[in-house]
Amino acid sequence: MRYFRDVDTGNIVRKKEEKFELEYIQKNILKWRETLADSSYEREFYFGEGNTCLFDITYEEAQKILSSWGYKEEVE
Repeated sequence: MRYFRDVDTGNIVRKKEEKFELEYIQKNILKWRETLADSSYEREFYFGEGNTCLFDITYEEAQKILSSWGYKEEVE
């Protein structure tokens, strides 16, 4: 699994190997949600288009950020 931080919004984005869609979580909505078809995250990840806001982060960085938000579950 790969993790990214959206430097514009602070969202955490992840790409699971077995799924086409990306998933993201927001600080004020602590639930992973799949991206919609043709979302800006998908356009940036797959085609290099969009806001260029996704920056790679490690699993440990993602876990630390989510813990600081109060997210209680272990990140996959």
